[in-house]
Amino acid sequence: MFPSLPNSNGLFGNPAGLSAFDSPGAVLNFGRTKEDVYEMSLGVNGDYLGASFEYRSDYEGLDESRWNLISSVPMFDRFAFLGLSAGAFRSAAFNGTDFSVTPGVLIRPFNWLAFGFDSRHALQFGPEKQRRVQEYGATLRVWDGFSVSYAGENKSNHRLLLEADLKLLDIGIQIPLYGKEDYRVYLSHAFGRTVHGTLSIDNDWKPRHFSIGYHTAKIADPYLFSRVVRVPLSMPLSEMEQGFSFFGKNSLSLESLREHFELLMADGSAEVIIFDFTGYKAGTAISKEIERGIAKLGMQGRVTIAYLDEIRPTTLLAASSSTKIVLEPSARVNYRGVGGEVLYYKGFFDWIGVNVELLRHGAYKSAVEPYTADSMSVEARSNYETLYKDWWKAMTADSRSRISNTGPLDSMLSHPSLLAKDAKRVGLVDTLLYLDEVGPYALKTFYGITAPNVMVSDYAPKAGVRIFDEDWRPRSRIALLNIEGSIVDGSGGYDPITGRRSTGSREVLDALGNLMHSPDYSALIVRINSPGGSAQASDEIWHRLRMISKTRMPVIASIGDMGASGGYYIACGANEIIAENASIVGSIGIFGGKVSFKGLLDKLKLRMEPVKTHAHADAEGLGRAFDEEEKQALQNYMDSFYDRFLGVVSEATQLSKADLDSGLAGGRVFTGSQGVRNGLVHRIGGMDLAIAEAKRLAGLPERRQVVLESILSDESYFSRSFSDQIRLLDWMNALEKTQVWSLFVAPPLPF
Repeated sequence: MFPSLPNSNGLFGNPAGLSAFDSPGAVLNFGRTKEDVYEMSLGVNGDYLGASFEYRSDYEGLDESRWNLISSVPMFDRFAFLGLSAGAFRSAAFNGTDFSVTPGVLIRPFNWLAFGFDSRHALQFGPEKQRRVQEYGATLRVWDGFSVSYAGENKSNHRLLLEADLKLLDIGIQIPLYGKEDYRVYLSHAFGRTVHGTLSIDNDWKPRHFSIGYHTAKIADPYLFSRVVRVPLSMPLSEMEQGFSFFGKNSLSLESLREHFELLMADGSAEVIIFDFTGYKAGTAISKEIERGIAKLGMQGRVTIAYLDEIRPTTLLAASSSTKIVLEPSARVNYRGVGGEVLYYKGFFDWIGVNVELLRHGAYKSAVEPYTADSMSVEARSNYETLYKDWWKAMTADSRSRISNTGPLDSMLSHPSLLAKDAKRVGLVDTLLYLDEVGPYALKTFYGITAPNVMVSDYAPKAGVRIFDEDWRPRSRIALLNIEGSIVDGSGGYDPITGRRSTGSREVLDALGNLMHSPDYSALIVRINSPGGSAQASDEIWHRLRMISKTRMPVIASIGDMGASGGYYIACGANEIIAENASIVGSIGIFGGKVSFKGLLDKLKLRMEPVKTHAHADAEGLGRAFDEEEKQALQNYMDSFYDRFLGVVSEATQLSKADLDSGLAGGRVFTGSQGVRNGLVHRIGGMDLAIAEAKRLAGLPERRQVVLESILSDESYFSRSFSDQIRLLDWMNALEKTQVWSLFVAPPLPF
């Protein structure tokens, strides 16, 4: 038994090694001993459970079979692994079945040392008692790719195993120290990314055993020679994978995208990487994450080429750290700045007799204006103009840094051009080529190799891909909570018709309640991409986060494209708020009200008769407007909650309520870079920084590996939406709520 457990997936050695691989899979062993005994074993394993079958026969008197069920659990941030194997054994030598239990432990105190022990058949019962065997061993990783292992059985057998990773071939040499062991050589090779085969040669130089192992986790570097690979980014990229959609649109989550970059960085054979942005769809936050990933590959010495079929600010942001940027010759160029239009409905509503009554606290809380005003207020226009200017700077800063003379580029803003050749002229891209010309271009430009027919391998990102990782360093678990889309009371979900996602307070509070009682996590990262929503739901989530951050574990808020209004309110429950330069933050304010259809009903000769116990019982009904007393009651609520909002922000940022009210609140919105300057945001960065800060505040070593685990499951549309989201009665009742209007008929930024 070796702690490194070669070619066994933890199934035919120490049962504690099962979960040490972090990869569900299967293994098949077969061969023949010197005594002409034929042996076969087969095993399958998940992360923590496995099963195996072993058979031995000489086709004369020997006939044995063994079944095992194995369970293994990591402990203390993967410092130790405890395992248990329950087995059944049958043999032609006796009647009946022997049952036994084998416990085991695997301890990895350092990333270069491991100890293992198991007591085979420690507990047993049946017609024929099996021999108990105490197995023990240790593995020392002398350096990367070379290790020395020692193993013993009782006091009778002792042996060494030397293992060396020679890239194309792994070699192991078993050296007997004492007992009946023989010299043995193991030759192992990876076939692609998931399969490896091992040949065992005994000291008579005859191949005796062969094994085939399969891992669902990907082997990072199975290729000996350098390759040119293409990474297609045409699938929509979002914070979370979409649920079921009637239109068949799939998406890739941010976490899956980050895992794909980890695989690329671990795969040294991917020497030239073409990032194909054809059909690219992503916001500024994910684009910045891609830019950081490409920059890391460049720091490793990789050649990275970004191929664009269109020029847009977010695409340029994602591609800006590439070694070269290539544009398709007939591509459309959209480099004209940031702009938006706001449609005002008040005149139409007045004409048809619909009265929209929305109250607010905050002159800059402009989401109500299209329903209550005929044109944009001075405050709203000022805020939008300032925001858009800084947003444009944040989105384009990285692409502009590639250009030594930005004068011609600036002239495009005043004299726009849609032509690809002008994008090359001003320095936005390096050259114009078609996709099949990019591989030969890269080899010729960087290596002087003329290869017009170079083979380019697809390296498509997929959800749920893990790297086969044998690193022995401890791994702490950090919880991840996604606040995506509108924040609503009760349950949220994904709507397959509109493609919109919402986050419900009930499911978030349930997940956070479980987290508070779980000892498994060292910190919590709240990833926010939300324009806000229900004030009460936001307050409930904030309160629970604040309690966790004060009493249980550090909480980091990482804002993606947007953390505004209720989204920013929730972020204030964290110990630290992190945002991207181009994130949208702020919108400290509140609005609410209702829609009255009385005028329209009168025109249609329809009459709505109320029935009530008290004068104001029908205040939220559709058949009449608010009276003055009801308006004042709602305004008092707005004023009270606004003051509460200021208090929440003041506690999180250490800014005074007076300073917030006078210069930063009232519905004003800012970019992340503005937020850092005015104190609403603590740091600029993405998920890498959020993880680093979570480790720092949790007291984890900087080099400690962490596993990011989502605590809010994203159930399918069929299991969730039909039961909670679009019941006909609930939908009809929801029409009475003002947020329906503000969510679905809104200006460019719903603040």
